[in-house]
Amino acid sequence: MSMEMEKNKESNSVSQLQIEEFKGVCRGISSNGSICKEEATLLCDWLSENRSLASKWPYSELHERLKIMIQTDELSKSNEKELYGILRDLISVHLN
Repeated sequence: MSMEMEKNKESNSVSQLQIEEFKGVCRGISSNGSICKEEATLLCDWLSENRSLASKWPYSELHERLKIMIQTDELSKSNEKELYGILRDLISVHLN
């Protein structure tokens, strides 16, 4: 196997690992049916640390939405429901 193929394989493994970790974080955050500001901040921080995943759609949109909600202190009940729905949808997409 060439070095290029090795790097691509390794890169894909990291991406898959990040997706699996993302699913785990989302499941933990959304397990009680609501999302508080601390949980939203945890997910935002996780995405900031995992930039290669956070730079891709739909994670990039989620990351930007989280940053806005946290910076403007806009985690109202409707935003919590919206965020919960987004996470639920992302988790279900990844499970199929």
